[in-house]
Amino acid sequence: QGDLTGAARLLRAAERAPDALTAFWPRLLGWAWLHVDRGEPSAALAVAEQLRSLGGADAARWECNGWTVAAEVLASSGEDALDAARRALAAARRSGDRALVAVASGNLGMVLDNRGDWRQAAVLYRRASNDRDRLGDVVRGATARYSLLTIMVALGDLDAVIETGPE
Repeated sequence: QGDLTGAARLLRAAERAPDALTAFWPRLLGWAWLHVDRGEPSAALAVAEQLRSLGGADAARWECNGWTVAAEVLASSGEDALDAARRALAAARRSGDRALVAVASGNLGMVLDNRGDWRQAAVLYRRASNDRDRLGDVVRGATARYSLLTIMVALGDLDAVIETGPE
């Protein structure tokens, strides 16, 4: 509960000094993930909602992060996270941040993968992998590619596995 009070104080301070909001939002995001890690879904969702409500030039980025937290909370509690993951990707696209789009694409791919929608998940994993590679993030690009390859193997598309695998 103290974390929510701290988050509320940060938001009030940000309202008084909107230019300082950029320094505050990573801390809010950290509190949201702390609640996820502690198994406190209600508190995590409350902070995620606060993130989604932030305005300013980076509003789409904050909205994406808020929906990403919500998707994780929903998925970990066995609920359907598809809508939240889709909203996160839409917000990431509006932000124009290519790295954020790659993360949100991979996250939506994971939700679809867990739902058994492997073909759609494969499209998103491929997109996330390609975006990460273009950004020079070879580790996360390889992680997305691994997820893509596991789906291709499960679907029996071994030719595509050979074409997609490491050179």
